[in-house]
Amino acid sequence: MTSKKEFVTTVRRRLSVVGFVVLSVALVASGSFGVVAQNLQELQSESAEIRSEMEQASEEVVRLREQATDLEEAIEELDEQIEESSKEIERISIVIDELQDELDIAQANLEAQQALLRANMRTLYKRGGVSTVELLAASESFSEFIDEQEYLERLKGSIQDSTRAVYDIRQAIKRQQTEQKELLIQQEGIQQSLNDLREERRKLLDSNRDEQERLWEYTQSLAERQRQINQELIRMSHIVTTEGTGGYPWANALCAYTDLPVGPCRHPTDSWGDFEWYVNDRNNRRDKWEFFYRNCTSYVAWRSAQDGFELTPLGPGRSGLGDAGSWHTNASRYDKLSVGNEPKIGSFAVFANGPFGHVAYVERIAGDRVLVSEYNLFGDGAYSERWIPRYQPTAYVYPPHAR
Repeated sequence: MTSKKEFVTTVRRRLSVVGFVVLSVALVASGSFGVVAQNLQELQSESAEIRSEMEQASEEVVRLREQATDLEEAIEELDEQIEESSKEIERISIVIDELQDELDIAQANLEAQQALLRANMRTLYKRGGVSTVELLAASESFSEFIDEQEYLERLKGSIQDSTRAVYDIRQAIKRQQTEQKELLIQQEGIQQSLNDLREERRKLLDSNRDEQERLWEYTQSLAERQRQINQELIRMSHIVTTEGTGGYPWANALCAYTDLPVGPCRHPTDSWGDFEWYVNDRNNRRDKWEFFYRNCTSYVAWRSAQDGFELTPLGPGRSGLGDAGSWHTNASRYDKLSVGNEPKIGSFAVFANGPFGHVAYVERIAGDRVLVSEYNLFGDGAYSERWIPRYQPTAYVYPPHAR
């Protein structure tokens, strides 16, 4: 059976959470991300910092979930030890009860032997004090005298036997009492160990829960600041239209959380599970390129296919370019894609901000302004067109048809 020390060490190792969470919460609390940027460059820089922090937070979420799984396994091991300790306490209690019964019997036997010894001693005193001449004179025959002598010898032997029996019983009682004390000490030790393990389990559960709560508060703070930055970036853009569908064939897909074709599509409790629409079947939430319907990624993949380049998924259940904010870093997965900082008509404008980022399709270029078409800019899965500063996107991804 694993010792308590080894067990606690193992669980603490499993639950060793890096200082990132506490440090990050402190950063948010101190207002490190609270300064409102005044220009595009500052907004983009802050957005990049927040994106990095959000990525770390996402990794920390995964780590906490893995640690929670490890904790469950550790608790199962702890419960087994608690059960074994409880059984050991019960076993010791039974042994102690049996010892007590034996002690009671031994004490009764001791008392009986002591009574017999006292009776024999009195008899020997009375009859053993007579001289041999007196005993012979009092006997009716010589044979009676011999019998009386043998009786006295036997009585002396019985006294010696009783004395040894009393001594042995006393020694046995002392041994049993010592064993009983040792068992009681062992029982108390096991009980204390059991209490310590239960307390350790409580602390581990509280620690994991506290870390998750701190991480939740931290990610909510980041998400709120990111929303402010997104709103500011949108304000700096010039919205041309939010009407129509842009020809996108799944513009009327229903929100998986509201069953409505219009309005924001946000999960009621999980900020990581937003923006999912379905077509016909609630489980049918991804397009042929493995992007979620009515997301910016799905629209750009469809729009690229209309111009002749298919973003074929690279594996089962996976979109080849991943989340929108990673398209420029994942473009190398495709031989025919390249990346740059200058807009081209037909290229993908990548915005690496927020937990998922954003991507739009470049329709026109006019000096320092770029007209893009996109979906889900406002989290409602709707179509929009806007003019943006040409250097606002993090990068541009060029498919073969970009010009």
